[in-house]
Amino acid sequence: MTRIMLMVTAGLLAATFACGKEAAPMAKKAEPAAGAPAAAAPATPAAAPAPAVAAAPVNANCPIMGDPIEADGGTTIFMGHTVGFCCPKCIPKFDALDDAGKVAALAKTGTTVSY
Repeated sequence: MTRIMLMVTAGLLAATFACGKEAAPMAKKAEPAAGAPAAAAPATPAAAPAPAVAAAPVNANCPIMGDPIEADGGTTIFMGHTVGFCCPKCIPKFDALDDAGKVAALAKTGTTVSY
């Protein structure tokens, strides 16, 4: 039981501190041909990807606790829909459910999604 609690805690900490952004690939410098003088032009950095815009949650209440969702409660994506939560602790509980359980949990709060 202690091992499971430690794994859940570690997962929550990792999710809390992860920024969710991918690093932009580094631009490579062109190698001059053998015997050719080196080019003086600097390499241009790769353009950073545009940040994803999160859609508004489809639910008003947390599918786990039933409380109103909070801005700092976190979200997850299920079947292409953004699902909001009352607190970050509810996200792993929701993620542990199978698809039918997730649909049922959302239905208890008055939110209908289909799969």
